[in-house]
Amino acid sequence: MTPDAAGRPVAPPTPRRRADAALDVTRLTPSPPVAAAEAAQAVRGCFGLAGELSRLPGEADDNFLLQAADGRRYVVKVAHQRADPAVVGVQVRVLRHIESAAPGLPVPRVVPAAGGQPWAVVAGGPPRASRRRPVRDTATMVNGFDMESVDTLDPELRQLVERRASLLGPAYKLFYAKPVRFVRAEGVYLFDADGQAYLDAYNNVPSVGHCHPRVVAAIARQAATLNTHTRYASELILDYAERLLATYPAGLGHVMFTCTGSEAVDLALRVARFRAGGEGVVITANAYHGVTTAAAEISPSLGPAVPLGRAAGTPRISAVRGAGLYLAADFVHPDTGEPDGDTALRVVNGLRERRVLISATGPHGHTLKIRPPLPFSRADADRLAESLTDTLRTL
Repeated sequence: MTPDAAGRPVAPPTPRRRADAALDVTRLTPSPPVAAAEAAQAVRGCFGLAGELSRLPGEADDNFLLQAADGRRYVVKVAHQRADPAVVGVQVRVLRHIESAAPGLPVPRVVPAAGGQPWAVVAGGPPRASRRRPVRDTATMVNGFDMESVDTLDPELRQLVERRASLLGPAYKLFYAKPVRFVRAEGVYLFDADGQAYLDAYNNVPSVGHCHPRVVAAIARQAATLNTHTRYASELILDYAERLLATYPAGLGHVMFTCTGSEAVDLALRVARFRAGGEGVVITANAYHGVTTAAAEISPSLGPAVPLGRAAGTPRISAVRGAGLYLAADFVHPDTGEPDGDTALRVVNGLRERRVLISATGPHGHTLKIRPPLPFSRADADRLAESLTDTLRTL
């Protein structure tokens, strides 16, 4: 649907089997599920539409199908207080771009609210009973250490954690319910201050393993020879660029070097916007792209995390998937099928106690995140599997 000159929604000529339009409502409350009756009231008040609502599947939002009396159908999307308005705005712009660039595609059209704005903001009603209880925000990071429990640490570790917090500030987060202090690494192992080895099934940045002797030697050799920026004529960077480009298809003819992943994403966005002339970016619900301003704006995972509350029943893994050495496993409540973030964190910390490192991710923190470096051997995989099995038996 598109508005007429007075800003009112105009119906399409004929009803279609798909949803004809999308209504977007941002609800200024925490995130227990929104009842269909409450959503219907918001739609009537903000969009002047009435009909029968039925719930649709969704991850972070509450979604409904509105069947109007005249036969038209609408998708009603209810975002919650934690939703970033910039992300909602991108979704609206994407739908509008599709409408203008490919009007024949079976995609809902955006219906403006009564005041002409692309979405409506409503205040929520009184709290309702829900399986989702309020959870203290541990740095908006899954598997983040809660500084309120710092008094439970042994004196030496507590002093280190408090010193870190005073110098680096609250933006620098620690992993695990009990942080681990590492002093060195080699291959697929990290070693704590007591010399105990931890199998690393998480840190894939050192892709050829920690402290690889050839990498260490190359870094030391170059640092002892020349360490400066790229605005001087030097053959080394050209030699490396030629070797790197030789591994890619012929159509890729240039390299732009950056220092961090965040910087690389930021640069990629600038290149894409210059080349395409657009501004919108399509991302997944729990994407993480980095911490620069541009990268953070397309990283919903940096927003407040709301894990599900505990429920009675035995934990269950609902799905396992992976590509190469990048693996994931989802935990859900066996009774309801809802994501079980608490159990996933218990597994992560249980493996940490067995000196195996992984983490968790996902909109509800219920997905195990396993991404070891390339030297990870079959024996390492066996140890990971055995430790995971032992941990699951304790739940």
